[in-house]
Amino acid sequence: MHWELSDEQELFASSLREWIAAKFPTETVRELEASDGMSSFTDALISEGWWGVGYPEEAGGQGGGVLELALAAREFGRAAVPDSRWLAAALVSPLLSEDELAAQLSGE
Repeated sequence: MHWELSDEQELFASSLREWIAAKFPTETVRELEASDGMSSFTDALISEGWWGVGYPEEAGGQGGGVLELALAAREFGRAAVPDSRWLAAALVSPLLSEDELAAQLSGE
């Protein structure tokens, strides 16, 4: 069986990779990790829409599913980003009420 990503999935992964490289190069990630400043990473994910991967579009998320979450995990892992709250939050999103989902997407 031959399996490959769609053009849209490749674009998603490369866009996230470029965003991480521009906003959070390795040196910055290490400094944030050492100072317990990873909340600025989470804030950037929320403000720039990356936090919404895996959340339903009708709730204000970016949509996508397990594959998009796996692609995001790959890119965060590639950059050695030590924060996985985004993944845990996305995985529990189907269990949340509309109000809880809106609060989660806004970072509350």
